[in-house]
Amino acid sequence: MSSSLSSSRKTRSRILILFGLIVCSLVVIVPFMLQGVEEQADQSLHIEDIKKVTSDILYFDEVLTNSARIYTIQTDESWKIRYDQAALALDGTLALAQTLDPVIREAISAVSEANDELIFIETNAFDLVDAGKVSEARELLFNERYTELKNIYNKSVSLALEQTRSNAQQLLEQKQEFRNQVLLITFVGLVITLLLILFFQFKHFKTTDQTINELLESLQQKLTESKATTEKLEVASKAKNLFLANMSHELRTPMNGIYGNLQLLKDHLTDQESLELADSALRSSRMLTLIVNDILDLTKIEANKLEIEHAPFSIQEIIQDITQVYERECQSKDLSFEVKNNLSDEDWIGDSLRIKQIIWNVLNNSVKFTEKGGITLTLSNHEDSLSIIISDTGIGMNVTEIDRLFKEFEQADTSTTRKYGGTGLGMSIVKSLIEKMDGKINVTSQLGYGTAIEIELQLNRNKDTIVNDSTPTEYYFDDFKVLVAEDNSVNLKIVSAMLKKVNVSVSSVSNGKQAVESELEKFDAILLDIHMPLMDGMEACKLIKEQHPNLPVLALTASVLKDDVEKYAKIGFDAVVAKPIEKQLLYKTLHNFVQSN
Repeated sequence: MSSSLSSSRKTRSRILILFGLIVCSLVVIVPFMLQGVEEQADQSLHIEDIKKVTSDILYFDEVLTNSARIYTIQTDESWKIRYDQAALALDGTLALAQTLDPVIREAISAVSEANDELIFIETNAFDLVDAGKVSEARELLFNERYTELKNIYNKSVSLALEQTRSNAQQLLEQKQEFRNQVLLITFVGLVITLLLILFFQFKHFKTTDQTINELLESLQQKLTESKATTEKLEVASKAKNLFLANMSHELRTPMNGIYGNLQLLKDHLTDQESLELADSALRSSRMLTLIVNDILDLTKIEANKLEIEHAPFSIQEIIQDITQVYERECQSKDLSFEVKNNLSDEDWIGDSLRIKQIIWNVLNNSVKFTEKGGITLTLSNHEDSLSIIISDTGIGMNVTEIDRLFKEFEQADTSTTRKYGGTGLGMSIVKSLIEKMDGKINVTSQLGYGTAIEIELQLNRNKDTIVNDSTPTEYYFDDFKVLVAEDNSVNLKIVSAMLKKVNVSVSSVSNGKQAVESELEKFDAILLDIHMPLMDGMEACKLIKEQHPNLPVLALTASVLKDDVEKYAKIGFDAVVAKPIEKQLLYKTLHNFVQSN
């Protein structure tokens, strides 16, 4: 195949060279032809000018003779005036004739004496008429000498004009013959070149066909290999997605035990040191959950399955949630945390969860790399955009480190991994989420002086008023009974303890079958784990909703991928509470059902 390609390239080069020759020939011959056409047109005009001048000279000369003679006969002044006009016209025509060709100029000069003598005779004849000697005047204009001079003058000028016209015509014919010869030679050359092109084109097609056949065979082989590779990749992708789903569930389940117990433990602590230790452990738990979420988001981004929601939300609620966490985070490192809210509009339409995730990840980075000073979160808005600026007084970055900031699994500086930790995923996901929202992110940083990250999100303002959530932060339920179906004893213990703290009466079973067989009419809500033996939560939800369609059923699960949540909603679940369980979110979700009833 290599030799075929080489031969094809050589043939193609020859064809290109021949085409180049044709183009060069056309570039040369076209101006030449145009010039020939222009010259021919000019020469034709020149010949026409000579013909006209010849006719005019003879005409005006005849007018002069006739006007002079008639004047001697009729003695009418109008003929003398006509004579003068013809004389002026003849002088102008003779002057023009002398510019047309040297032959004409020489001829006119040669007969100048005859012309002067004619003018002298005609002038004398006019004087004799004026003196009343008409017969003598007639004698001057009708004698043999005047006629002879007239013939000499006319013949000389006519011959010169005819010679000039003949010369111009001959020159025109010579140039035309030369152009015809050049065009003939060029035409023969172009025909030969075209024949060579056809020959080489045929040879090229023949070689190319051979090369294409070889390439098609090679391509078919590659396609076969690619198909096999694609099938392997699809199997690997399915295995990866299944692995991630299982890992998400398996990681969230023990995390629920850690995070849930820490929340419960904190409520029993009174001394400041123990509370600080519990807060530190809770922060670590939230960080681990954030890392799990980042890994899952990265997978969805790579598969182009990450979707952005468009729903009304209040930016103030996001600020409140973030402030509660990061005020404590900054206090633990003796850093200041300031929120500058310059928003003129707080109600927007967008993906509040992703916006919160963006701010959360950037703030997490700022706190991680700031040892003294503080963090500032500034929010403002324009007509259809939300501006978020997060600035810190941390270690800062140089240009190279900024370029690496948004790359997956990379820190701005490899030494930061050892000193500060982190997966290097957070900022990569931030950039991907912002781009999904058609937004922009800009980083300004200086080593040793901190970093400012400016985010601009293109959002639509929500013109409908959002009713502020008046749900109390301190929850207490009055005569509210729930059934919890959970096969994991640790998780069951945690959720039961959380609910009992707010006066919720809790009954429990270990699988979906037992939940369906329970006296469901006694309960105000059902909490179902999804993965349980004998009957899972999804099957149990279907059967419960068939018997009690108005009974609230909540999914209490670690499987919270978007596809999973959508599937739960289709089955009939009224809400989803993710593991690890945030107790305030659990209380708020149950309280919504109390309010609705």
